[in-house]
Amino acid sequence: MKNMVIFFLLIPSLCFGGGSMDFVNANTDLVNMGDVGTATNNISVCAWINVTSTISGGQNAAVSKMYALVEPFWIFELGYRFNAGAEVDKGYITIGGTSGGYNDEGNTWRTTSTPLSLGRWYHLCGTWATGEIPNIYLNGVLDNGSAGNPAANGPLETFATNVNIGFNEILNVYSDMKIAYVHVFSRTLSANEVTQEMRWPESVGRSSYYYIPLREKSSASQISDMSGAGNHGTNDGADESSDSPPVTFPGGPL
Repeated sequence: MKNMVIFFLLIPSLCFGGGSMDFVNANTDLVNMGDVGTATNNISVCAWINVTSTISGGQNAAVSKMYALVEPFWIFELGYRFNAGAEVDKGYITIGGTSGGYNDEGNTWRTTSTPLSLGRWYHLCGTWATGEIPNIYLNGVLDNGSAGNPAANGPLETFATNVNIGFNEILNVYSDMKIAYVHVFSRTLSANEVTQEMRWPESVGRSSYYYIPLREKSSASQISDMSGAGNHGTNDGADESSDSPPVTFPGGPL
């Protein structure tokens, strides 16, 4: 499993000429990816996001893997918080879960120090290694703000539950944001790799659990996982958008 990426999800316009997918809370839009397991001791979760509006529920989840059948268990979640006291308008990464995400240890989380503005593209990347509180990078730069709960020693639980994009299953909250280049790794990216991932996602490697560019639909409803893991998913309502993050590929920006 070392150096393996969990998934690589391409959002429509990013891979073939720029773009993203637009998730609308009122329309209950989401993308649901298959489950190929989860890294247990090290993980990195990255995505480009552009928040359209704040919504009730406190959190705009960009990408999350949760288990909510009995108790709310977070395995990982990356997104934007807007009604959480001192953490208002911050990006966040949550690892682990309530009463079980770390084999009965509590979840651990980190927010950005810098507030995020609506209507702008940001690259968020949360990284975690067992025994630590997560780090979070904003636009390729370490931007650790508030942290919650103690560092956890892992391993993460490996519940058989799908990955959702644009949806928080536990809170039952759909997001209002554009999302592109979701990339989940089963290892802790270095600071240099996070910067590289922001500028050119494929340069860090597609050998992840998920690499989902989210730039265009493979078909009317299918979303392709480009990691090689075959972790394809389905689109439930999200629309393609020509709005693109400032990603650079060989030969120039998309």
